[in-house]
Amino acid sequence: FGLGATSDYVGRTKMDGAFLDRFAFISWDIDEQMETSICGNESWSKRVQYLRANAKRNGIKVIISPRASVYGAKLLASGMDQTTVETICVKRAMTTDQWQGIQ
Repeated sequence: FGLGATSDYVGRTKMDGAFLDRFAFISWDIDEQMETSICGNESWSKRVQYLRANAKRNGIKVIISPRASVYGAKLLASGMDQTTVETICVKRAMTTDQWQGIQ
């Protein structure tokens, strides 16, 4: 928190220790019930959550945020097929090995 860029978030600026000392940091897990509720497509949300859990369980360092649920639900509602939506919203820049490791 506040320590600068990582391979996931390269544009982050490192914060001074005196500045960081002003805050308390809380680790906050994704609220999957809220994610499902706001995306409006329960089966798609459950698929995204399944892939996220598999990534974590298998130690695959990728970002699968609730945005994948929200954006994917909108694309599915527009008529796009699920395989394409998974590629656009979840797989994105994953390697073939990473993608195979979370399915």
